[in-house]
Amino acid sequence: MPATVPGSRYQRFGTDTTSISRANGGDMPGSRLDALAQWRPLVAIRSGFLSLLPLLIIQGVALALASTSASLLVDSAELPPLVAFLYALHNFIITLMPTLAVITIAYHAANLYGTHRGYAAVFTLMVYLLMVFGVTQEPVNLVGETSLASNLFCLLLGPLVPWLFARVSGIGAMQLFRGGHYNPSIRRMLNSMLPTLLILALFVALGALFTTSLPALRTWMPSGDSTWMDTLPGLLACEFGINLLWAMGVHGSVALTPWVQALHSSGQANLIAAQQGLAMPHVGTNVFFDAFVHMGGSGMTMGLIIAVLLYARSRNKRLISYSALPIALFNVNEIVLYGLPVIFNRFLILPFVLAPLVATTTTWLALTWEWVPVPTQATGWTTPPLLGAFFATGGDWRAVALAGLNLVLSVLVYRPFLLRWEQTEQSLGQRIAEFREQFAEATGGEKVHLDDSREHDVLAPSGNDLELDMTLERLRRGRLELHYQPIIDLRSGRPVAVEALLRLNDPECGLRPPTFLRLLHAAGLMPEIDRWVIDRLMSDWREWNVAEHPLPILHVNVSPDSLLRQPYVARLVEASQVLPIVIEVVEDHLPSDIDRFVATVKHLQRSGVKLAIDDFGVGYSSLSRIAQLGISHIKLDKSLLDGVDCSVTGSQLFVAVIALAKRLELSVCVEGVERIDQLALLLEQDVDNIQGYIAGHPAPWTQMRGIFLRERPLLDIVARRMPQ
Repeated sequence: MPATVPGSRYQRFGTDTTSISRANGGDMPGSRLDALAQWRPLVAIRSGFLSLLPLLIIQGVALALASTSASLLVDSAELPPLVAFLYALHNFIITLMPTLAVITIAYHAANLYGTHRGYAAVFTLMVYLLMVFGVTQEPVNLVGETSLASNLFCLLLGPLVPWLFARVSGIGAMQLFRGGHYNPSIRRMLNSMLPTLLILALFVALGALFTTSLPALRTWMPSGDSTWMDTLPGLLACEFGINLLWAMGVHGSVALTPWVQALHSSGQANLIAAQQGLAMPHVGTNVFFDAFVHMGGSGMTMGLIIAVLLYARSRNKRLISYSALPIALFNVNEIVLYGLPVIFNRFLILPFVLAPLVATTTTWLALTWEWVPVPTQATGWTTPPLLGAFFATGGDWRAVALAGLNLVLSVLVYRPFLLRWEQTEQSLGQRIAEFREQFAEATGGEKVHLDDSREHDVLAPSGNDLELDMTLERLRRGRLELHYQPIIDLRSGRPVAVEALLRLNDPECGLRPPTFLRLLHAAGLMPEIDRWVIDRLMSDWREWNVAEHPLPILHVNVSPDSLLRQPYVARLVEASQVLPIVIEVVEDHLPSDIDRFVATVKHLQRSGVKLAIDDFGVGYSSLSRIAQLGISHIKLDKSLLDGVDCSVTGSQLFVAVIALAKRLELSVCVEGVERIDQLALLLEQDVDNIQGYIAGHPAPWTQMRGIFLRERPLLDIVARRMPQ
């Protein structure tokens, strides 16, 4: 029977956010928000814009330097070449952004949908250009003009085209070239032809269908001579849209270009009126927002940064805020948006939208009641807070006071939400402490106590508190089970080892795979989980009759942090005296105290425990690290094997890695083997072992025990050697 833990029953890693939401009734606003945050199209959009962060920073700094220099040269007839270049650089980057965004979004979407990233990015760009040039029926200068149509296309097509390509390519009828005599990369490209043509035909048809309506996206918004920017509801609607989009990871000012352009037009009209000594025709302008609202960037994130530094106990939040502060002085806030994060953070979305609305209201009242003069001088959106208000109004200190008031109000708006976030994390930290104590008592292990000053950071990863809380609840009501997947000797086709894998048997959702490792690892819970695994391993295999049947080698995934805890190491050594154990670690997760870790590994190796590097080829695998740790096994990640089908380079890399491992006398196991044609390649490369669905799925101990007792090959030798 699967073991249970009193009070809390656990699995190594959990389930996806959507499943968690359903398991908990799906009626919690936070759970729905977290599920939406993990929706792959939005993840791709956020990741795509994050990839453009260096360019956005360069663009922001260029504009800041240019506008500051220009303000000091008011008497100059023309701008110096360097200032003109900085303005040109800013304009070039900001207007090219939709085209760059569609590439980066498609690249990340392809990775999420499991299709070729480079091809998907190029193909999506082709569809994007087709839609922009063909559907709008008018010349579009990709450098020098941004439009709502092109921005919506990048946000829509970036995730959509890779998703369609992955779905269509997965249809069996689309795979016209199946023979094993084709080079894998060539076969993959050939099989991409038909899906590509079908998707292109689909978008051409859509373009013809909507040819009269899509161009309206460029013109239906209010123009510069409209009056919406002179009313408080109009300004609030504009600001609400911009910040709501930013809260979802979408560049609001770019996506709503017509609104922003209208504000720039009204700002230019005010400047001309001021030069002619006339009354200001508009209240709402780009300067209105740049000087009094967008302090620190969209969402008035300077107020958020100050609130974090004043009220937050979390070292992680404070460190991010300190890091973001210098660049936030130029109103660039991507570090805060993606670092805390603000994006889809259920505690911060409301104040992120509300704070700018409060500032918009106070500014509009102050300007319309003539407490503060209407700003006319465009200083650039990167001008630091307070200074922007000073320069925009020609040095009026009342404007500086108004900007300061807005900043104080934004801090007050963020404060209760931030404190609520902190309280939730503290409560979650207590639950995790209870989890740790109950689990340690159940396994007879060591109780781990954390430094109170780091409690918020270690116990509750920022932005994942609700997901972690629901994970703990799911673990509490579920039952932890250990399943095993066979590792096959490729020459004989017989199972020679097994990898222990944890599963959660949920009473509502059934057996669930381990997919929340990152949460438990970040919460510092892996030592307790790893201890339970060793105890379960001993319970399952200790009574094996070695005299009648050889005992398979047992591969166990271990968190490197567990290997720094002496009680766990002692238990592992004890188990190794009875069972042939290979511990698998992922190199990217190695602890910072590498010398102590290496010493522990050497001690384990002297006790008979062998070490394998898992997921080799995914991260930054270091050959020197392999030599330092005395690795005996490497397990090649499935992505390396899949790369064989993607390109010639991928195929060459796969062969080279195996050849190098052979030169180093390492045992090589290839993970994720699913097709017979892959076996032919692995046989040719003289791979030692394989693991994957082609040989067997993870199964409970009783079923796996029967497989080893039968001592039969799990791979048909003839089928394995047949040319495909």
